[in-house]
Amino acid sequence: MIPNVMRSFISLHPIWFSTGVMAGRLLLIIGLALGTTALGFGGEWQGTFVNAAVTVAALGLTAWLGWWRETGLTTIRPSAWWPLIGPAVVVASYLPYGVDPARRDLLPFLLGITLVGVNEELFYRGVVQHALTPLGRWRCCLLVGALFGAGHVSRHFLQGASAVDTSLLVVETAVFGFAYAAVRYRTSALLPLIVLHAAEDIMLILNSERVPIVHTVAVTCALAAWGGVVLARRERPRDRRSAGETEAGAVT
Repeated sequence: MIPNVMRSFISLHPIWFSTGVMAGRLLLIIGLALGTTALGFGGEWQGTFVNAAVTVAALGLTAWLGWWRETGLTTIRPSAWWPLIGPAVVVASYLPYGVDPARRDLLPFLLGITLVGVNEELFYRGVVQHALTPLGRWRCCLLVGALFGAGHVSRHFLQGASAVDTSLLVVETAVFGFAYAAVRYRTSALLPLIVLHAAEDIMLILNSERVPIVHTVAVTCALAAWGGVVLARRERPRDRRSAGETEAGAVT
């Protein structure tokens, strides 16, 4: 059960708490990656191990906070299905490009990417989004997107990406995070987003050399628009539950 001191801190300072979650996850990834590299552990299985450890951390944080329902992880049936159409179409848009035949070690790759979907959704659209929900749906979803994008600066430190490439990735993932937060708000369920997130990452990486920049730009713009439409649409009473609580819901 979450201590009263932490409960009060989250209620009074949801942005600071959420920023801390993002920074903690980022530092954990960097530390695990550098540590395993120093031990001579590389390749696809290294990424799988790192993401498995981060997933355990996400589950541990959720358990400590007692937010299984609030994060949407235990919600099996979405309160609305239509918001999932946008992300599903984005995943399908990568199918015409086929699969890169040069990809090796598919098992650790698929497992690792799936774990990325699990821990990123649980951290951001789960814990962070529930903490920010009292701020209102627009501020909440925009902040979730911004923090999600900021969390991807690890590419600069771990993969040696240039500042320009890293900045573009941050913008792209921030839009992705905003759109998924909007869908999460309307559906109240996290599991469909985990599946769609993992599927998009898998399709994108397997086709990384074939997907033109115009497609990436189109997808980013489409997700931004879709997130706006999902949030702007007049909600019905049964769609008001989001992140386990209504906008006015208190952190419990």
